[in-house]
Formats: sequence, C-alpha cells, structure tokens
Amino acid sequence: MKAYLALLGAVLVLVGCAPSQVGRTASGATASPSVTAEATPTTTGTAAASSDPEPSVSPVACAYPSAGVPENVLVRDAFHAGSSAIDACVDSGERDAYQEFLPDPCGHDLGDHTSSVVARRAIEVMFDDIPANADAETSMYRHIVTVYRDDDAASSYLSSLRAAIRDCPERTLEHSMWRYSITSSTAQGIELSVRRTYGQSETGPRQATFRISVIRSGARVSVLTDVGWEGNPSFPAAVIALVHAATDQLAAWD
Repeated sequence: MKAYLALLGAVLVLVGCAPSQVGRTASGATASPSVTAEATPTTTGTAAASSDPEPSVSPVACAYPSAGVPENVLVRDAFHAGSSAIDACVDSGERDAYQEFLPDPCGHDLGDHTSSVVARRAIEVMFDDIPANADAETSMYRHIVTVYRDDDAASSYLSSLRAAIRDCPERTLEHSMWRYSITSSTAQGIELSVRRTYGQSETGPRQATFRISVIRSGARVSVLTDVGWEGNPSFPAAVIALVHAATDQLAAWD
C-alpha cells in the first residue's frame, strides 16, 4: 500500500543515496512517482521542497547531448510536501522492464541507442498523486524527451513501437508478465496500456494496468510513463494531468 511512511523513507533514500528501485541515473539509480487530479503538474527544479527555493537544474552527462532539450519541456511535478526528481541517462537497454524509460515489448532496446537521436533528456519523479488526502501518497512517473534528426526519424520511432507491440504483445520477465496494448494511435502519438501480472506479490496487487503516453511534435518525441508504487498505478486523474502537461509543454516548445 502506498503510504506516508513509505514516502518519507523513499525521499530520505533519494536525498542520502541512490534509490534501489528506480530509473537510470548517471550512476545507475532510478525511482518512480505519481500525480493528482486537483494539482496540475508544473516544471520545477530537482528535489525541491515547497518552502525552499528551487535549485538550478544541471542535466547529467549522458551519451546523447542534453543541451538541446530545454528545462521547461520536462514535467516536474509540484508536490505540496516536496517532490523529488532525478535526471537520468537513457542510452542503453534495460533487462528489467520495470527500469525502462522507453517501452520495449520485445526486449531489443527499442529507441535506446540510435544514430538518429540529436538530443535527449529524461527524469524520474517521485510525487504525491492524491494531495487532497491528509497523508501523502507516494507514486512515481518517468518523462523522457528526445529530439530526432528530422520529422521522418521521429515518425519512424513511433512506427517501430507500433510494430514491436504487434510482434511482442507480451513480455515475460522472471517474476512477472507485461502485456502491451495500444488504446489509441495517430501520426502524432500513441497511447499504451501495460497490464502487469505478477507471479506473487507481498505488498501490491497480483495484476494492475499502467499508462504510457507517446507524443510527437515534428522531430521531437515525449514519452511519459506511469510507474506507480509497490505494484499500484498512480491515481488516474493525476496521470491524466501529467499527460496533458507533457503534451502542452511539448507543443509550446518554440
């Protein structure tokens, strides 16, 4: 169960050392959050508390240049008790689907490393997905923005993703099975539903469904993934707010 103590412990881990269950930072760490219906996500600095000034954001050094992706395109949730965001590198594949920033149904490192990528930035955010509750509810999401060589290269990534889901609708891992399905698809984006089924779970449900939103604007592609917490997806209204923020901020990019 997502709970207040879990949030405090996770935030302390992020402040003091690399988290054990999260995305890929420069040192190999990763985390995961969620959002709320009442609070619209905003772009903020890394690990900011509501009463403290936001630190300047310094992207980590990755294989792909990050300078080509402005800070205001990334969705950094404004968590009322202090959210935590980690800048990450996405330039190699992950054997564990849980760690992915980019959906990879076939496990072939789809989109991770390609010569058509010009710039890329990724963040993993822990947040409170239901701020209206008296107790904080920890959750997590990942957001990655990639600039491709041209419109055709960006469109080709979306085509490759559709093909991968068609060829590999299910991905079997050591302790779980992930089923990918497309809920909507246009030339400008793909909405995915990922149903995770676990062989056994001590803390969360045996089965849960998560959302991945892929949006393209010209040669730029934004991918926002709901990671949830302890097997539970983020609050639906929070995910919707995050997806809208990611879409709007990509569209507003000059």
